[in-house]
Amino acid sequence: MKYGLLIATAACLSSCIYSDLGRTIGSIGTKVPRIVPSGTTEIQNIYSGQLYRKDGKYYVELPLVWVPERRKGYEFMPLYNTTGDQFNDKCTYNRPYTAEELQQYTVEKIYYEVTEPPIRIRPELITHFRKPDSNGARGVVSATLKPAEDFTPQGAESLGLYGVDGASYNLQHLGKRRAGYYPLLLPLQIAATAVDIPLSLVLMPLSTPIVCAAMELGCEAAYPNHDYSRPDTIWMRPKYPAPFREDSEPKSINNTIPNINKQ
Repeated sequence: MKYGLLIATAACLSSCIYSDLGRTIGSIGTKVPRIVPSGTTEIQNIYSGQLYRKDGKYYVELPLVWVPERRKGYEFMPLYNTTGDQFNDKCTYNRPYTAEELQQYTVEKIYYEVTEPPIRIRPELITHFRKPDSNGARGVVSATLKPAEDFTPQGAESLGLYGVDGASYNLQHLGKRRAGYYPLLLPLQIAATAVDIPLSLVLMPLSTPIVCAAMELGCEAAYPNHDYSRPDTIWMRPKYPAPFREDSEPKSINNTIPNINKQ
């Protein structure tokens, strides 16, 4: 009974493998954007950035890097998907970049305007801590972030370092950077994508029992990675870990946040 339940659970979690040759060829010479974490915990990356106020609006500065896209020719497809895109789930056989790896790349600064709460049941956009936390953050930005290409910090009031909920998910507008020879790869990518369809139809039903059995035997290669650094539109975004968030002072977009640099 115990092993039967484990196998059933693994089947629900593992689902199947599909062919990803087309996107793998398309990833050659391709770079994707990632926000650099300011730290990590055992279960998630920690994201934070400088908060500014200018002309009555609030802006967040985040560290951005461009890294080579990682794909290996096949991909994991879960039975249940929470992102709305079955082929771009957070569960993946492609190895995510670690915080240490991302910190090795040249950092660019990207700016976002703090606009509205991600969900209506939590109306506060910015939470100001009574004291900086162990990461040096003076609060948390919990908002939908709008790209602010025209913003510059010159003349803006700096409010210090703030944690940012779901910072890694706000990159959809950037797309990918392709190498100059990408058009030469396009015919091969189209052909490989066409091959992916019949190959996946074979792989998907065959791979499920194999993956489940491998999980049952404790084979680490059968377990997918969880990549929470990829851009996504899902509304349930990882929160900045703030143990005393409930003891802090919530601020709406219309409230005044004290300039704690002057305190």
